[in-house]
Amino acid sequence: MLYHMTSVAVIINSCYKFHKTTIPYMVDSIKHANIPRNNIYIVVGESDNETDIMQMEDYNIVYCKYVNIDYNGVIYFTQTQRGLQELQKYTHFFYMHDTCIFLNCFWDNILLSSNQCDSYVKLTNYYSVSTGLLNVNWFIQNKKELFSYFINYDKELILAYKASNYPNNNLIYSKFTNLPQYLGEDSIFVFNDFVPVGDFFNFVDRVPSFIMRVYSNEERKGHMLLPGIIKFNKNWKGGEPDFKWNLNL
Repeated sequence: MLYHMTSVAVIINSCYKFHKTTIPYMVDSIKHANIPRNNIYIVVGESDNETDIMQMEDYNIVYCKYVNIDYNGVIYFTQTQRGLQELQKYTHFFYMHDTCIFLNCFWDNILLSSNQCDSYVKLTNYYSVSTGLLNVNWFIQNKKELFSYFINYDKELILAYKASNYPNNNLIYSKFTNLPQYLGEDSIFVFNDFVPVGDFFNFVDRVPSFIMRVYSNEERKGHMLLPGIIKFNKNWKGGEPDFKWNLNL
């Protein structure tokens, strides 16, 4: 299979509390999917210490102090000199969370999609996934400044950020357009009247799903999604009337 001269980083957003639980599942799938280990970057937020990018046997990892649930990874790669320097080695990056595992078709599909990706390809045509393939130049030009307003180090605000109750919400909406209704959901993409726009890997509302035990004895709902990942929901009972955010695996 022939590709144009594109290069793709896979940036995995994680947090200190659970990264030692989730990473082994991902690493096993990385090997089966034949993703180059040098292209894998795991960003562990909510850490007490900050590190440089460290090369492990099967991936790169960096620890940072950002407390922003879904966006620690993109904050690191746009708001630090080291992260930005590393990101600009690539033409594209695929952004995802550590509650996913790779299918064997993932890497070929991503390389193929990157050939025609001038801005981004969102994972799905609905909300609350913050996952997709993004053009590096487009992202820096359109989102770098935005994420400077998302930086948070206060662990006491973790639930507020998960619920999109940012202390500077009004300021952000006054300075930036084409944002989602809830800043904690998919701000890496573009919206029109709070409706997501752009290309999508999945054009249907329903995707194959199943229930299984992973990470712990608690059952979780998994969704099998293009371009080749299984995404597990930590809060898959969110439709229940008495639902409250649970940030435990």
